[in-house]
Parts: sequence; structure tokens; C-alpha cells
Amino acid sequence: MFGTILISVCTVMHVYVFWRATSVPFIERHVPRKVLIGTAVILWAVFFFGRVMGHGGTGEATWACSRRQVLHCFATGGLK
Repeated sequence: MFGTILISVCTVMHVYVFWRATSVPFIERHVPRKVLIGTAVILWAVFFFGRVMGHGGTGEATWACSRRQVLHCFATGGLK
């Protein structure tokens, strides 16, 4: 439940920040709208998948960051 609320609140804040960024004159002149929308979608996806995959420290994203697992991967010559 907490994760759903967190993702919902962060999504609303994310949309608001990028919506407000489109009204900044410098950004409006120098950054095409498609690039800004693409950047917003990519950043949101990174947050979303980081939250989902790293939930509770048991996801693949957390495994990839574990030093012992990475060293084991290199020592054995491949993934599990």
C-alpha cells in the first residue's frame, strides 16, 4: 500500500515539475517539447522500475549492486 501511494504522489509531483518547466522561458526556447517529454518519461520509468525491482532489497537491481555477487559473477565467468 505504501509503495502505491509513494509512486502515485511522486508521479503527480513529477508531472507538475515538468509541466512547470515547460513555462520557463530558457527551457521553452532551447529544449524541444518532445525532448522534455522524453526526458520526463525516462526519469519516471527509472524511478518506477527502481522502486519495483529494488523493493525490500530483494530485486534484481539490488542483486546487481551487491559487491559479493558481482565479484562472484566475475570469478565464475558468468551469471547464475
